Amino acid sequence: DAILARITGVDACEDVTGAQLAGIGALSLSNKNLKSLQSGDFAGLTGLTFLSFSFNDLTSVPSDLFAGLAALESLDFVDNDIGNLPAGIFSGLSALKILLLGDNPLGNLPAGIFSGLSALEELECVNCGISSLPANLFSGLGALQDLSLSENELSSLPDGIFSGLNSLSKLKLARNSVDPLALPLSLEKVGESQFKAVVPTGAPFAMDIPVSVSSDGAIEGDADSVTIAAGVLESSALGVTRVSGTTGAVTVDIGTLPDLPSGHSGYALEKDSSLPLTVLSAQSSAPDEGLAYAASYADVNRNGRIEADDAMFLYHAFESAGPLGDGENGGTAQSRQTLLSGLAGVPDPNDDELREMLGKANKWRQAGLEVGGDINGDGLIDGSDALAMYYAFEFENLVGNGETGGTTRFRRSLLSEHAAQANPGDADLKAMLRNAHALRAAAAEAAQ
Repeated sequence: DAILARITGVDACEDVTGAQLAGIGALSLSNKNLKSLQSGDFAGLTGLTFLSFSFNDLTSVPSDLFAGLAALESLDFVDNDIGNLPAGIFSGLSALKILLLGDNPLGNLPAGIFSGLSALEELECVNCGISSLPANLFSGLGALQDLSLSENELSSLPDGIFSGLNSLSKLKLARNSVDPLALPLSLEKVGESQFKAVVPTGAPFAMDIPVSVSSDGAIEGDADSVTIAAGVLESSALGVTRVSGTTGAVTVDIGTLPDLPSGHSGYALEKDSSLPLTVLSAQSSAPDEGLAYAASYADVNRNGRIEADDAMFLYHAFESAGPLGDGENGGTAQSRQTLLSGLAGVPDPNDDELREMLGKANKWRQAGLEVGGDINGDGLIDGSDALAMYYAFEFENLVGNGETGGTTRFRRSLLSEHAAQANPGDADLKAMLRNAHALRAAAAEAAQ
C-alpha cells in the first residue's frame, strides 16, 4: 500500500511498471505496525534514496533486504525491537549517508557490520544495549561526521576505535554505564632522545596537547605543544636535549588538557598515570670507570685526550687493516708511515711506535664495544664511528656537541652518512655527538 501510494494513477500492484518502481525516491513505513519484512520486499526500487521503518515492531531483518538499493542515502530503524543485525545487511549501500538504529535491543555490534559504508556521515546507535565495541567497528568510515552511542552500557573505549575518523565533528557518549568514559593520553619515548604523544583510541578531534620539559632539558624548537590530528593515534616525534652542564634526568609531561569541542560529550581526556616520561636518564657526575679505562685505548697517540687525530688514526686502522696490519701482524712499514705518521702526535715516529698505536686502536674496537663506545649504535665499532668522532671534534663549531651549538644542516651534511639509520633525524645525530664527547671526557678522566 505504501508503495502504491507513491505512484499516481495506479491502484493495483500488478499494474505497476518497473520504471514506476525505479522512480520512487522516498518511502516512509514509519508507525505502520510492521512486525516482519521479507526478502524482495523492495525489489525494483533502484532509485530509492530515503527509507524509514521507525516506530514499528520489527524483531529481525533479512540479510538481503536492501539488495539492489545502491542509491539509498538515508535509512531509519529507530524504535523497533530488532535483537541483532545479520552480517552483510548493509552490503552494497555505498551511497548511504544517514543510518539511524537507536532504541533497538541490538546488543554488541559485530565487527565489519558497517563495512563498505564509505559515504556514511551520521550513525546513531542510542539505547541499543551495547556494552563493548570491536576495535575496528568504524574502520573505513572516513566521511563520518556525527556518531552517537549515548545511553548504552559502555564502560571503556577500545584502542583504535576512532582511528581513521578524521571528519568527526560530533561524538555523543553520554549516559553510558561509565559517564564520562575515559579517553587516555600519554607520552612515549622514541629512539634515544625523542618522544611522541599517543591517544590509544585515536583522536576523536584534532588535539593540541601542551607539553613541558624538566629544568635540565629543552624540547626541539622550544615547542610547548604537540598536535594529534583527528582520527590519528599519535603525534610526530619531537627531540629533547640536555641543558649544558646538567646531569639530572630529563623528563617531559602533559600540561592542562584541552576542553572537548562543541558537539562532543560523555567522555573525558585523562593523562596516563605513568607520566612524566623520562627521555634522557640522569648522568653520573663522574665518568664511568669502565668507560674511562676502555677510552684510554682510543687515545692512540697517548697525549691524554681523544682528538681528531686519534679519530682519524682509528679510521685508518679499521678501514685500511690490509696495508697497515693490526699492530702484531701484517701490513708494511711504508704504509704505516704514509697513513699514520702525521697522526701519531710525535715527530718522526718509528714503526714500533706506530704498531703499538695500531694495537691500541684494535683493543679499543673490542673494549669500547663492551662499555658503550659504539658511537652510532649499530652494534660494532668501525670506520663510521671513527669518522663521526673526527667530525665531532674537528668541526665542533659547526655540528655542536650534541647538547648545544651547531646547526642541523652541518650535522646532516657531515654525520648522516655515518649513522646507523638510513635517514637519521637530528636527534639521532646529536646522540652520536654526545657519545663522542662522552668518550673524550672519559679519556681525560683516565689520564688524570
